[in-house]
Amino acid sequence: SGTMATHLTDPILYFPLKKTDSLDWVKPMKAYIKDTISQHEAENLTQSLEHLQRLRKAVKDLGDGRDKISEHGLEQAIYPYATLLMHAIAHFPLIDGRVKLSFSWYDVSYRKKVSIPNAHYEFASVLFNAAAMYQWLGSNEDKSTPEGVKTAFKHFQTAAGILEQVKEKTATLTDRLPAELSIDGLAVFAQLTLTSAHHCSYLKAATEMKDKYTTLAKLAAEGAAMYENVHALMGHP
Repeated sequence: SGTMATHLTDPILYFPLKKTDSLDWVKPMKAYIKDTISQHEAENLTQSLEHLQRLRKAVKDLGDGRDKISEHGLEQAIYPYATLLMHAIAHFPLIDGRVKLSFSWYDVSYRKKVSIPNAHYEFASVLFNAAAMYQWLGSNEDKSTPEGVKTAFKHFQTAAGILEQVKEKTATLTDRLPAELSIDGLAVFAQLTLTSAHHCSYLKAATEMKDKYTTLAKLAAEGAAMYENVHALMGHP
């Protein structure tokens, strides 16, 4: 029958979204292009910059509330913005302050604004939110069906993979980062995503191997230890 109803109350933890302020991409970029290349080139790139600006606003709006989170939002806003951002970083000096742009995001614990004139910080913050969104989608998936468990597992694995990318990006930053983007902070959230994925593995096994009590008990014990580890990490970041 494949039902998993007895496990519906099992805890799946999610993590907070980073909030950001509005950002004007157009003016600072046009000023830089005009000064270093030409007025003509600045005008030529206006439409592209306005597109970047619109995507940035969509990314900001997505982070303003969990009710807006969807795979559609990730595909229509987060991914296109992250792709264009990397393209911009490759072509303009967006990591050393030569373009007069500062990226402001609020830390998830104290809601304190942290502004850094380095687009890698912007990229890491956007990806952190992408990971948080996948974790949220996985947490809200109906785990009473095998299909739901499979989808949730995929979301948690995706979140874990994205956090690895965040770690790579933040490794290049020398600025004082908010706690959630520090090595220790990212380790806590990564552990959370992997613990959630493990929990899905247990739910899958509980349906497929009902009579294999020893295996199930081992999986359950591993899961409990992982949850304890997450709580310990959260208590001592």
